[in-house]
Amino acid sequence: MTTRAKWIWIAVCLLGFAAIKAASLFLWQQKNAAQTPPQATAKDKVILGITGVCDASKNACEFEPNQYFELIGVRTNNTPFAAKITGLPENVQKVSLSFSMLAMDMGFNRFDLQKQSDKTWVVSPIYLPFCGDDRIWRVTWTIDGKSYYSDFETLP
Repeated sequence: MTTRAKWIWIAVCLLGFAAIKAASLFLWQQKNAAQTPPQATAKDKVILGITGVCDASKNACEFEPNQYFELIGVRTNNTPFAAKITGLPENVQKVSLSFSMLAMDMGFNRFDLQKQSDKTWVVSPIYLPFCGDDRIWRVTWTIDGKSYYSDFETLP
């Protein structure tokens, strides 16, 4: 076998490997996209957003009486924005939030909100985990162990 023939054979093998890998990835994504997230009980989580009554990226959402959650400045997946919670009781110790997508692990991306002098809780800047596939996100915020979530959509 000549050197040229060897290189052609190597190129064909690499292309075949790439095709098998791409097909496997496609099948894996199809299988995982069909799975639905576990349903939270009303006692555990309050559902807002696209699947509920309020989208926190468009306006402040009341999740408990006189308590509001808001995402400020959400545009695209790679644009920084902020989150704000108002109306929390004085005795709240810890507030955090994280972002996820349905059927996709986003890794560790928790943001701790800081209490401000005006009694609001704020975190800024927030960068979403990189994802080029989808634009529908779920933000989950936790206040002293009790969780709430809202779905929202970013621009292309």
